[in-house]
Amino acid sequence: MSICVHCGVELDPGFMVCPLCGKNPETGEEETADHASHPSAILKIHKRENKKTIWELSGILAFSGVAICLIVDILTAKGIQWAHFTSVNILMAWVILTLLLLCRNRPLLLLAGVTTGILAMLLSVDLFTGGMSWFLPVGLPITAAAFLAAGILILFYRFTPMKGLNLIGAGMLLIAGFCIVTETILDLFITGRTGLQWSLITAISIFPVAMILFFYHYRLKRGRRLDTIFHV
Repeated sequence: MSICVHCGVELDPGFMVCPLCGKNPETGEEETADHASHPSAILKIHKRENKKTIWELSGILAFSGVAICLIVDILTAKGIQWAHFTSVNILMAWVILTLLLLCRNRPLLLLAGVTTGILAMLLSVDLFTGGMSWFLPVGLPITAAAFLAAGILILFYRFTPMKGLNLIGAGMLLIAGFCIVTETILDLFITGRTGLQWSLITAISIFPVAMILFFYHYRLKRGRRLDTIFHV
C-alpha cells in the first residue's frame, strides 16, 4: 500500500499513475498520459463550464434588465429620464461579477478592474446629472483612497509571513486613515477648508485597539503569553 504524495490517496501496489489526480504517486509530477479521464481533470472542466454558464446567464439577465428599463422609461416618460442611471448600475454589477469569475485568484488585478469600473460608473452618473460637478473633487479621490487602502491590505496579507491579528490591526489603521482622507476631501468640497472632527475622533479610537492587536499578535508569535507578562 502506497500513498500519493500529491493528493494523499492510498493506492494499491503497482499504480504508476494516481487515478484521482493523474500524477506520479511518488514524485507528484504530471504524467504524459491522457488526463481527461481523471477526476481532477473532470472537476476542472466542470468548474470552467459552470463559470461560463454563470457568466452567460448573468449577461442575459443584465442586458435584459437594461432593455426593460429603457422600454419602461420611454413608454412612461416619453423619453429617457431615469433608465440610464439604472442601466449603468446593472452593467456595473455584471462587470464586477465578470471580474470575480475571471480574476478570483488574482486579487490585485481584480481590485484594479473593480476600481476602474466603479470610477467609470461614477463618472457616468455625474455626466448624466448635468456635467462634471462632483466626480473630480469628490468621487475620484474618495474611491481611489478606498481602493488604495484595500490594495495595501492585500499586499500586507501576501507579503507578511505571520498572519493573524496583525491583519485586523492593519485593516483598522487603514480604515482610520481612509476616514481622515474622506473628511478632508468633503470639507474642501463643501466649505473650501479642512476641519477634522468625526474622522479624527474615529482614528483616535481605532489606533489603541490596533496597537493592542499588533502587540498581542507578535507577542504570541514569539512564544510569550500575556498572562505571564501581567502576572495574571
